[in-house]
Amino acid sequence: MANTYGIILVMVAGISGGLFSLGYKNSLGLFTSSVHFLTYYSISFFIVAWFGVFLFNERSLQYDLLIYGIPNGICMFLAVFFYFKLIKDTQLNTSWTVIQFNIIIPVLFSIIVFKEKLQLLTVIGFVLMVAAILCFGKGKNKGKTSTERSKKFIDVKLFLATFFSGLVGTVPKLYNAQASIIQPYALGVASSGAMLLIILILFSIRPYWNRVVFQHSPQIARKTRIRPPLTMAILQMISMASITFALSSVQGSIAFPVKSLMSLLTVYVTAFIFLKESLNTWEIAGALFSMAAIACITYTM
Repeated sequence: MANTYGIILVMVAGISGGLFSLGYKNSLGLFTSSVHFLTYYSISFFIVAWFGVFLFNERSLQYDLLIYGIPNGICMFLAVFFYFKLIKDTQLNTSWTVIQFNIIIPVLFSIIVFKEKLQLLTVIGFVLMVAAILCFGKGKNKGKTSTERSKKFIDVKLFLATFFSGLVGTVPKLYNAQASIIQPYALGVASSGAMLLIILILFSIRPYWNRVVFQHSPQIARKTRIRPPLTMAILQMISMASITFALSSVQGSIAFPVKSLMSLLTVYVTAFIFLKESLNTWEIAGALFSMAAIACITYTM
């Protein structure tokens, strides 16, 4: 029964993560910069996390929460920052598929830190991953969604977004390994607090404050602008809490492939039906290779 409940939580985490990605597309045109968007998102996430703390009566000032929450918040900030820049130049279905390669980070972490053996399926997964990236590269060159200037930086943005997303993905596993009481919402408070601190530092360095607070376009109401980041914050907190609780009863070799594949399925369905995106032959091949790679790599975790 515990495993069934855990699998349901993993599926909820994957679906929430996939729906979360739609917020990026909905946010385009509403915000003047990545920092502009991150200000709204960080505040929303902080409020949602605190609501969860009060709702579930969690303790939010424990030392271990700061140890894991602050680095997690920094990585979350950077992952969202680079993906927001990336989504302007790529299709959602393509970029979100490649982002799922962030599971390589916990695999490498397990091999290096916990001295786990590199299994054959892991090697096969890495080979499939390279094949998928090459296919997406071919498909991207045939696409019409990027300007010539942005194409030069798409790969860098995609790598950085994937890398920092992978670091964020390791936190629930590390936190569960040592936490006596699982408190995902309190962890979210610490993470969003770190994001807000970065925002304040940026405000002190560059004059972002006037742009974010005072220089709104009169054509876009403030309540319209807040909806995407607030919705994303709710979905991100649901995904984060679900996978954190799920890992206490479900092995990572089951949880991570289910979460990633549910996320991809959600993105493909919504991107094709609602955003009317399409894939060329190379991108379809890349999607198939990527799902096979994710399944192979995470099965060995």
